[in-house]
Amino acid sequence: MISMIAINKLNEILEQLKNQGTIDESIGKAKAPERLKILSYSTHAAKMAHIRGIEEGQLIALAQQYVDEAIIMMVQGDGRRSLYISLEGNVAVLVEKARVLTIYTSANFDAAIRRIIEEAHRCRL
Repeated sequence: MISMIAINKLNEILEQLKNQGTIDESIGKAKAPERLKILSYSTHAAKMAHIRGIEEGQLIALAQQYVDEAIIMMVQGDGRRSLYISLEGNVAVLVEKARVLTIYTSANFDAAIRRIIEEAHRCRL
């Protein structure tokens, strides 16, 4: 886990990357991770987990690990969804229900997620 991150600085960098088209606008705004206990997962999350080689029986535990180890949280849309980004994987959560919407391991990171992690490391305090 990395140390605290200068969130304002990171968001400035992410805005520049969005304007350049390097990362998608829908990724949201960075925020310090808020811990929560994962309670359930959607049918879509189970399907995507299976496609990505994650056993359904491990889905909640793995999602909880990603939340607990998150270096940054991206608040998406109207704030009801958050994407927890850890070095091992990411989990998108419907916050009010603590429900996993989708999950993926670091093997499935795209260039945008790798860039966000890189910039978060640069913004360490």
